[in-house]
Amino acid sequence: MSLEQAILEHASALRQLAVAITLVGDKVPTGNWGQQPVVEAKAEKYEKTAEDWAEGLNKEADERWKNTKGESAKADAELETAVQQVEQDAQEEAAPLDYKADVRPVLLALNKAKGADALKGLLGKYGAANGDKLDAEHYAAIVEDAKALIG
Repeated sequence: MSLEQAILEHASALRQLAVAITLVGDKVPTGNWGQQPVVEAKAEKYEKTAEDWAEGLNKEADERWKNTKGESAKADAELETAVQQVEQDAQEEAAPLDYKADVRPVLLALNKAKGADALKGLLGKYGAANGDKLDAEHYAAIVEDAKALIG
């Protein structure tokens, strides 16, 4: 046996081993292993399978990403609602307003910015002829309205 013949036999055996490892669970093709097209055909088949598999993983990842975006938007909305509720609760629990320290300066600013008619209209909305006659329960609301009118 010549050296070239021995090399060809060993190369054929290595090809058979490579295909057998690659084709786990599939029948190993029989035939002349010296023919390259048989090996190339099997390699193309498995390259295509790998591409399909990768494409499927990419689609699945895209779907998960889309679902995550929807869940994230929902979580953001829930968080915003919770923050608004906490802020509202904090305002309700805030210390009561003092007429001279908190309300009167805002009413004077309204009178200066928009005139006496605007001030009288706002006081009338809360049933008072002047600021001293306002009920304490309306202090926060009238301050808010006056600031809105001032701009």
